Amino acid sequence: MASLICLNSKNKLTNLPEIQAHNQQENPSDKLVFAPEHSRLNYRLHRFVGHPSLVKLEYELEYKNILKKCYKGQRTVRKDATVLCSMFVTSNKSFFEVQEEAKIRSFFECNFSFLKDYFGEDLVVDAVVHMDERIPHMHFCFVPLTKDGRLSAKEIFDRKGLTLLHAKALASIRKNGFDITKSDDVYKPLKMAEDLKRNILLKEVQKLETKLQDYKSIDASVKSIDDIPFKRSKLPFRSEMVALTDENFSKMRGIARFGAVAQHEFEKLKKENVHLRKRYDDHVILINDLREQVSELIKNRDELLREGMEMLQVVRSSKELSELFDQARQAGSAAGVRTKPCVNR
Repeated sequence: MASLICLNSKNKLTNLPEIQAHNQQENPSDKLVFAPEHSRLNYRLHRFVGHPSLVKLEYELEYKNILKKCYKGQRTVRKDATVLCSMFVTSNKSFFEVQEEAKIRSFFECNFSFLKDYFGEDLVVDAVVHMDERIPHMHFCFVPLTKDGRLSAKEIFDRKGLTLLHAKALASIRKNGFDITKSDDVYKPLKMAEDLKRNILLKEVQKLETKLQDYKSIDASVKSIDDIPFKRSKLPFRSEMVALTDENFSKMRGIARFGAVAQHEFEKLKKENVHLRKRYDDHVILINDLREQVSELIKNRDELLREGMEMLQVVRSSKELSELFDQARQAGSAAGVRTKPCVNR
C-alpha cells in the first residue's frame, strides 16, 4: 500500500535564496532535476496558479510581508531564528507510476488544501509541485507563526504537534478517496538524511586526520633542531656566542622558515576545527530530534493498529455489525474503492 510522506525542514533567513532558487528552478544546473524535459509540467498551487510556467516570487519579501501583517510578538525577531518551514510532500514511486496525471494533481491539491487550512492561508509563502525529479513531490513553504502570532517553529513542530499533523494529513487524504496509509517507508527519508549528514562529517574528519598527520611530521622536524650540534664561545668584550657550521646553519634556517608556515596553517586549522565541532554538535542535535520523532510516530502507529484490531473484533463479535461491515466492503469493491482497514493488511 502507498504511504503518505510528509517531512519538514526549518530554515533561517540566509537559507531563503537557496530554497527559492530550487523551488522556482532559477538555477539551470540544479543537480536534483532528473528529467529536464518534464520541467514544463511543474506548477504552483498557491496564489499565482500557473501551468506550465511559474510566476517568480521573492521569498524574503513574502516572508517580511507576512511578518508585518501577522506577527504579534513583543520581541524583535532574532537573526538566527527559523523564519520558514518547508514541507516535502510525496508518496511512494510505485503510487505515481500507476496514477494518471489528473489523479496525481488531485493528490497534491488535496494535500495543499489540508496544509493551507491547517497552518493558515495567510502564512503560506509558496506551494510548488515538481514533476521533473526522481519522484513527484510538493514543496509547501510557510512562516511558522503560532496562533497568538509568535514566531516559533519549535513550538509548532514539537512531538505532539508533529504526530497530530501526520494523523490529520493521513485522514484528510484518505477522506478524498486515496488508498494511502502510514508504513515504514515513511521513515526512510529520515534515515537517508541522517546517513548523508553522517557521511559528510566522516569525510571532513578524515581530512582533519590527514592534516594532523602532516603536522605530526612537522613537529618531528622542528624537534630535530635540538639535535643540531653547536659550540659556545666567549670573546673579550662580547656576550657569549653560538658557533654553527654552514651546513647546520642552513638546516636550522630552513626549519625555521618551515615552522613559520606551519604555525600559520596550524592557526587556520584550529579555526576550522572549532567550526566543524559546532556543525557536528548541530547535526547530532538534529539527528536525535529526528530519532525522537520517528519513535513517537511508530508508537502512535502501533496504538492506532491496536485500536483498529479492537474495533474489528467488536464488529466481528456482533452478527448485525459483521453483516453491515461485509455489505460496506462489497459496495466499496463494486465502486472500485478499497475499504479493507489497514489493520487487517
